[in-house]
Amino acid sequence: MLTNRPKSSRKRQQAQAVTEFIIAWPIILLAICFVVQLFWLWWAQQTLHTATQYAARTGAINHGSQQKMRMTLIGAMAGIKPQLNHEQPLVASLAAVAEQTLHYSLYGSIKVRQPTDEQFKQFSQRRWNVEQQQWVTEIPVDHYAARKAKQNNDEWAAARRLVIETQWCENLKIPLAAEFLGLIAKRRGECLLGNSAGQPQWPLNSSAEHEMLSGYRK
Repeated sequence: MLTNRPKSSRKRQQAQAVTEFIIAWPIILLAICFVVQLFWLWWAQQTLHTATQYAARTGAINHGSQQKMRMTLIGAMAGIKPQLNHEQPLVASLAAVAEQTLHYSLYGSIKVRQPTDEQFKQFSQRRWNVEQQQWVTEIPVDHYAARKAKQNNDEWAAARRLVIETQWCENLKIPLAAEFLGLIAKRRGECLLGNSAGQPQWPLNSSAEHEMLSGYRK
């Protein structure tokens, strides 16, 4: 009897360890899923910050063109999934851009917060564009009348700064974490298009500003 006690004790310990592992494993698995998903969202958010900065600079150079800012944002967001190890990197990059273009059309946006409509109305001028051979209305980079009037200096300086805001609904793909975070976003009224269609998504937002390097047009 005495010799059997250590064996039975070991069996009980092993059974207890197995039971504890079975109980703890779902919690461990869930924690791993959340860590991986949150890391991916962090990476996507950093990419969006960078893409928004690029888009703002593009807009500052190109008269606040929405189309060019949009193309820049999409191109930068295509870098979320690196294509360096692909056999045909160029083809993979083009496919990534096409995928993100479709994604943006459904789940992304760029909004110009400044110059405002009021600022455009106050400081815009009608000018002849030599390159396009047509009249354009823009807030000139060098607005002589506003620069000369001291009371308008601050307002004119603000009108010459391009401020944009971007929104991007990022797809969630890690099981368990995706469904949970998507449900939270849906209840908050965010990314409703994707979350309501069964594609869990999380909202990402960013903003950037840049001094206009060309006349702002609408």
